[in-house]
Amino acid sequence: MDYENEVEAKPGEEKDDDILLAARKHYTLCQDADGTNRTDALDDLRFLQGGENQWDQRAVAARKRDGRPIITVNDLPSFLHQITNDQRQNRPSIKVSPVDDGADIETAKTRQGMIRHIEYDSNADIAYDRSVNSAAAIGFGYWRLVTEYETATSFNQKIMFKSIRNALSVKLDPLSTEPDGSDSQFAFIECLMSRDDFKREYPKAKAGDSTLAGTSDYAGWLSDSTVLVCEYYCIKKTVEDVVLLSNGEDGFKKDLVSMPEGVEVIQTRKGERRQVMWYKITGVDILERAEIKCKWIPVFPVYGDEIDIEGKVARSGIIRNAKGPCTAYNVMISSATEEVALRTKAPYIGAEGFMEGHEDEWAQANSRAFPALEYKATAVDGKLTPPPQR
Repeated sequence: MDYENEVEAKPGEEKDDDILLAARKHYTLCQDADGTNRTDALDDLRFLQGGENQWDQRAVAARKRDGRPIITVNDLPSFLHQITNDQRQNRPSIKVSPVDDGADIETAKTRQGMIRHIEYDSNADIAYDRSVNSAAAIGFGYWRLVTEYETATSFNQKIMFKSIRNALSVKLDPLSTEPDGSDSQFAFIECLMSRDDFKREYPKAKAGDSTLAGTSDYAGWLSDSTVLVCEYYCIKKTVEDVVLLSNGEDGFKKDLVSMPEGVEVIQTRKGERRQVMWYKITGVDILERAEIKCKWIPVFPVYGDEIDIEGKVARSGIIRNAKGPCTAYNVMISSATEEVALRTKAPYIGAEGFMEGHEDEWAQANSRAFPALEYKATAVDGKLTPPPQR
């Protein structure tokens, strides 16, 4: 991935070890806060897949051992599509509106046109659809904004919407409370690589050393066979002087290259400068880094149902509360099928020898639906015996 203004660490800036230490702490915080949500979400996805995932595994083993039927009636995808299809018919769109006397209506229209072009060029509908589908199913989904070079040889970059297919690969600041994640201070997007693939792509990285896999500091990051590579977003804050000039302009004092002639500072206050930093990291390496030119971390959540119990947030979609009824229905349908299969069938009764010449058809009469069965009529005391009957 390419980002504008890729930067290298400079003397006096935050050291790599400090960045990695903060990243590992943030990652652990996400795991501790959202571990239950992620475990439940993974179980929801397996249940949505259907089959034996909708059964208790002990019941499955017992039924298989006894040769009993295991029937799954999975209606959950249909219910999920009722939500997502409605969203596809009423997709959200970004609208730019002038909000004060100094706003320019034409400029607002121009910016909205640019945004629509970015959405069209990026297939933003896919990003919206996937995030809503995930939120409806398991309670959370994500999409993000990135920048890419226009062509392989260009130096111009363009903004792109990107979908995130696996919502479980994202870890967002658990202290964030805004529904759009605008108050998030950090975020992770994970990619688990095999150790061979990692060494091939990053031959000089420290994480390629398999001896580090056994240390507790890097638990979850390094194993004997895999390396966890994360895109790590974080916000750096510094307090600086903000100035108001006599010509009405304002801004950070450090950004003033020179004071315009006849202009003076009429007011000063302390302000917070925000920098959004992006790193590609392992537990022990910073593989790439860049500064993102925006105010917020460009990873946007879409949430389903939320319940906040004393600060502990539980997120869920439609699957969570449907598990019990679905499991019960599967058991009832399987039991009904089993009962019908075991039901005895009344035998045919007829005069001796009535099957003569048609033995095969009558032998299969209880298992095949013949359109007609023939029998050999027999005379007893000069009278024909009646047809066979159950």
